[in-house]
Amino acid sequence: MAPVIGRMSRRHHLNALGIEVLAAAVYLEADVYLSAPSPRLQEALTAESRSVEVIK
Repeated sequence: MAPVIGRMSRRHHLNALGIEVLAAAVYLEADVYLSAPSPRLQEALTAESRSVEVIK
């Protein structure tokens, strides 16, 4: 996943955990469910055409 992480790092300004979540979602073509809002991560996921939902 390192190449995907590298590409995502150049496009989005997220911390290490956020980049890993984003890269995994893109690589696996997965939807993401968050337990708390994370506006920057949610924006990045949406920009990369990944579905994201906050579950409360």
